[in-house]
Amino acid sequence: MSSAKKSKTSEWGLTHAVEALSYLEGDARRKLMDKIRQMDPEVAEAIDQRMFKFEDLCLANDRGLSELLGEVKEQTLLLALRGAGPKLLQKVFGCFSQRKQSMIQEGLTDMGPQPRSKVEEAQAEIIKLAKQKITEGTLIISSGSDPLV
Repeated sequence: MSSAKKSKTSEWGLTHAVEALSYLEGDARRKLMDKIRQMDPEVAEAIDQRMFKFEDLCLANDRGLSELLGEVKEQTLLLALRGAGPKLLQKVFGCFSQRKQSMIQEGLTDMGPQPRSKVEEAQAEIIKLAKQKITEGTLIISSGSDPLV
């Protein structure tokens, strides 16, 4: 099989694996991902990267998100927010005081356009920290069908 065909097939398989895993909740998803990780760590990492996107932070609990953002360097946060949608920006701003919101807004304006690779790198750094917080239980990401109470 050619490498182009293999790559396309792998992409198709990963897309469908992510879709299937998104229907599973909590423990069932974790057990299946653990099994995949044992069988093929590279595939598990690729699935992990697709399962949790930076924009998913808008589904986070406020307290956990505030704690997460408190551990992120300001420059990293500013870079990551360059690529954020309005819903996530609103959620993030809600974690900060009016003064800090103004500072972030000013920082975003002063920063100007940034290379997409730098923005994605900053987002990946925050996602990595978020995954640690999820594992610790201090950050909770709720699915749209299962609201937080």
